[in-house]
Amino acid sequence: MEEFVEILEQILGQGGKVYIPTFAVERAQEILFHIFQNQDRLPKAPIFLDSPMANRVSRLYPI
Repeated sequence: MEEFVEILEQILGQGGKVYIPTFAVERAQEILFHIFQNQDRLPKAPIFLDSPMANRVSRLYPI
């Protein structure tokens, strides 16, 4: 996960965009958890979750 956060930090710090395809609800939740857990290190950037099922689950179990 440290490498993942470092990549996000580098790309977002340069004004880039990161697209992370995930088709499993649990994986989407895990990725969002790590992003929010490290939000103090990452530049501000919008997060879009394009998965109706993951969105519904996120409302049930907010991070």
